Amino acid sequence: MNKKILIIDNDLFFSARIADQIKKMGFETVTEGDARNVLDKARSGISAVIINLSMRNADSVGIVRSLKSDPGTDSIPILAFGSHKNAALFEAAKSAGCEMTVANSALSSALPDFIAQATEDKTNV
Repeated sequence: MNKKILIIDNDLFFSARIADQIKKMGFETVTEGDARNVLDKARSGISAVIINLSMRNADSVGIVRSLKSDPGTDSIPILAFGSHKNAALFEAAKSAGCEMTVANSALSSALPDFIAQATEDKTNV
């Protein structure tokens, strides 16, 4: 079974670039830009979530909080990315439950390790 990564972003150009990188790593991607649909998508067998903290017209930290408070999605690892200039937003995302936060400029280099850890088969450990 191929593991799926949910990308939450309403910037189609940026989310497509992230999806391409993840697909090259051998994983399926699902992209959602509408906060109203995130929980349903996350409940559909997602292994990890990548969320843009700088989404237009969306409460990214609220989305993280919703994912971490829902029993069907609370164990899914979340990586949040955004502008390096907004340290308060990174802190809020971590407080809401993000396992990792990175600046936009570090996302490409952080993705492989995050995805590897998030999709690791923990049944054989």
